[in-house]
Amino acid sequence: MSILSDTMRMGASQPSADTAYQIEQSLRFNSGDDPYLLRTPANNGNLKTYTYSFWFKTCVNKANHQYLFTTSTGGSPSFVRLLASNDTYANKLQVVDDTMGWGRIINRGIRDHSAWMNLVVSVDSTLAGTSVSEDRVRIYLNGELQTNFTGTSNVPSRNAAGIFNKTSQPIYIGGQNATDNHFDGFISDFQLVDGLQLSPAAFGKFASSGTWDPVEF
Repeated sequence: MSILSDTMRMGASQPSADTAYQIEQSLRFNSGDDPYLLRTPANNGNLKTYTYSFWFKTCVNKANHQYLFTTSTGGSPSFVRLLASNDTYANKLQVVDDTMGWGRIINRGIRDHSAWMNLVVSVDSTLAGTSVSEDRVRIYLNGELQTNFTGTSNVPSRNAAGIFNKTSQPIYIGGQNATDNHFDGFISDFQLVDGLQLSPAAFGKFASSGTWDPVEF
């Protein structure tokens, strides 16, 4: 699935001179309206190998967690959330697939509400390596591999299956579910790639200025 965004790039409102591709629209999620998008897969995807990528811009740091997306309403979900401003890990992104058995808190506060950011989560539990940041789970922000995590960082067991893209498990974009912990901000160009562990080069590139710009997928 894909959501388009307004003319955007990380950290700026105008495209760089060497940017050939621009995303033209985004969705504004206003938490007071309980907004969300919903997709429920009719069939299983690849539960061991997948990549998802999206661009986002926050509007406010809040006293409750803000879910950018969630899979499953049960006890072992997959999700990305901006942690609450009064949390031990305040204003950091947490990325989790409880069913597959891994989670990360990126040790970087998200407080610049003017900046677009691109998150890429690339998973392949069939790999032999067990590095926290470079093997079965790879997380990128604005094209950079994230290696600095805080809290507990688990590596999934080899060939572990997750819940993301599983049949009958709802995928909510913009909230924890239909009624709780909605995101306040913008989300754009959400891409789910089934069966491939892709690098961020599939979704963006560095401009000559050093900023991370989108590319057409």
